Amino acid sequence: MILSSLRDLARREGLLTNPDYEPRPVAWIIVVGDDGKFVNVMPTTGEDTPGKKPRAKVFQIPRRAGRTSAAAPDFLVDKSEYVLGAEPDGKRSVDDLQVRLELFRQSVQAALDATKAPALAAVTAFIGSEEERKRAVDRVSAEGYKSNDLFAFEHHGQFVHEVPEVQSYFTRTRHDTTEAGVQCLICGTRSAPAEKHPAVKIPGGTTSGISLVSFNSDAFESYGLSRNENAPVCVGCADAYTTGLNRLLSDRYPDPHVTGGTLPRRFVRLSPDTTAVFWADEDAPVLDLFTSYFETPRAESVGAVYESPHKGRPASASGRFYSLILSGGQGRAVLRC
Repeated sequence: MILSSLRDLARREGLLTNPDYEPRPVAWIIVVGDDGKFVNVMPTTGEDTPGKKPRAKVFQIPRRAGRTSAAAPDFLVDKSEYVLGAEPDGKRSVDDLQVRLELFRQSVQAALDATKAPALAAVTAFIGSEEERKRAVDRVSAEGYKSNDLFAFEHHGQFVHEVPEVQSYFTRTRHDTTEAGVQCLICGTRSAPAEKHPAVKIPGGTTSGISLVSFNSDAFESYGLSRNENAPVCVGCADAYTTGLNRLLSDRYPDPHVTGGTLPRRFVRLSPDTTAVFWADEDAPVLDLFTSYFETPRAESVGAVYESPHKGRPASASGRFYSLILSGGQGRAVLRC
């Protein structure tokens, strides 16, 4: 019920126009020319609200695969240790950085081999040129960058990850599977289950996020089923419910219908590691009221409930109202409905 409702929320708010892409803050844009020439690197960080800490601009980028401790690149948009083979904190050895850079290069090369896209050829050439990469590293080092900053590429005025043939390639490879279909626990259709559910960034949990459905030990498996086959959810539903939950946990989730706009806040922090999120079957004033109850004088919030009939506003949602309390810690999430 909860997962299907989160999926429906994402659909209702138009968050799945391209379900294979997700909004993430990208701190730097590396501009490359033909033959991989370094042209420029531009920070996207700006001040959203006067008096608040500047934050990187949010872009729609290829969905993150979800990393463990093993080296694994994300497609076309990633941290400096993969994109540039460098990182600012000196925590990784030269050999480790070289491994990550090469894995990233191979992923872009595979896309280039499949699409022949000139933008990918430029990125591949840039990655392969130590001289051009060093120019980029020197520039971001001078301006100051963080180890968890994300970097994207621009070629001839277009973000490389937004080139149509690049998007099509990513979608094809992400859904390419020969695994036999099983019934999805959310939608009921038969399809290959998601091998790994997208991560959700839960306060108190790991910075890379937590998968809500995960079987990482034989002790959690039954009936001869392997890993996530024990709770099969199709890729589409896994993308949708995690999108809905990430939207609820964000205070600036992009509004797909308003350029530069953000969706209303739908969470309340109860403690440093515990957050309550809430939503309903349809949008209603009570959702905004629920947030304001914790942020403004309570008398004002309660008064709004009593005044709502006189102002022609429903005091509550006509459908179901949902609340979910999440706590993160030790790579796990605790959920309470």
